[in-house]
Amino acid sequence: MSTAFAQAELSQALSEIPWGVRAARIRPAESCPPGEARAEVDLLEGATTLVVCSEQHWRVAEERGMQSFSPDVLSRAFDTLDDILLAISPLFEQKRMEMLMSKLGALADRLSDPSDDELDANNVVEHRRTD
Repeated sequence: MSTAFAQAELSQALSEIPWGVRAARIRPAESCPPGEARAEVDLLEGATTLVVCSEQHWRVAEERGMQSFSPDVLSRAFDTLDDILLAISPLFEQKRMEMLMSKLGALADRLSDPSDDELDANNVVEHRRTD
């Protein structure tokens, strides 16, 4: 993975979760090792962590201000930025669940509203596995 691709991947991942962090600052490509992208992420708890995106995995490079930060997190490889945040930020997990429940509630409201022609329980197609 080139540094440019890693930078784009990191930027995309951060753009998908603006609700889950206080702020994020992507470091310039010139300041990162080849094939890596790095960002300082301010967690909802107020701590800051440095996350790294590379061809092999995502990882936490350092943390500042975490009282309950598990030491093994610094040695673990993660598949996604979400996985990192779920491992280190209880408030991220809480906010994620709140958003999911809100979206499910809105969908349930739409399905139960007989005046909603766009999405009607009678028009929902059921998919079943055939294998």
